[in-house]
Amino acid sequence: YVDTLLKGSSVGQAQSQLALSQQPQSVNSYIQLLQQREEENRVEVERLTAEIRSLKLQLLQVAGIGENVR
Repeated sequence: YVDTLLKGSSVGQAQSQLALSQQPQSVNSYIQLLQQREEENRVEVERLTAEIRSLKLQLLQVAGIGENVR
């Protein structure tokens, strides 16, 4: 009942306008957060890829040494 009264009043209209004006900011903040996480994930993938390459090289070197010992 109070909500119905407020919707017809200037207070209710102001609250609705405020909610609508904050919505794009909220969406923009969310998009920025997603972009930041995407960049963090990309950097992490690059780091892990480099680590995998390094470990593969070490493994090949150890395997090569093992074959030479036989």
